[in-house]
Amino acid sequence: MGLTMSRDELDGKAPEIFCKIVLYLKTAMVHEVLLQLNKLSIGSIKSHLDPFNKEFIYVSFAEVYYEQYWDIDDALTEMFSKVEPHFSHICSIIDNFKCHSLIDIAVCVYETYPALLFSGKNMKKIHSLNADISIDPYYYGSCDNLIDKNTSQCDAEV
Repeated sequence: MGLTMSRDELDGKAPEIFCKIVLYLKTAMVHEVLLQLNKLSIGSIKSHLDPFNKEFIYVSFAEVYYEQYWDIDDALTEMFSKVEPHFSHICSIIDNFKCHSLIDIAVCVYETYPALLFSGKNMKKIHSLNADISIDPYYYGSCDNLIDKNTSQCDAEV
């Protein structure tokens, strides 16, 4: 994947979507939160300190790593399927440890964009987590549709 793909390679290439559940909590509580999460069969759990405030830490899990989808909701459905049997326990952890929760989404767009659909089922889960949603789009397509015909540079920021 890169900026040197030809127009033919980009044509029809499905967007790649990354998403994960992120908890933001006080560093002093991370040991207990990780202990609780590790009791669940939810796959890989990652944590790292907030680089701007060492009193807080990020814990993430249920990651979907840049898979091709035509619809953001399909990626969210895959992400939530990784924690489905333990969803109520995760909600309890968030409440008990006063975690801030976030659904972190990144979309790599080539020449076509995914549908920005959030189904009611996935919205209920996001609401149950009391989560914010962050969506970061990245454009790797051709600048042909953005080029001013009088110049050779893209005039629009992507």
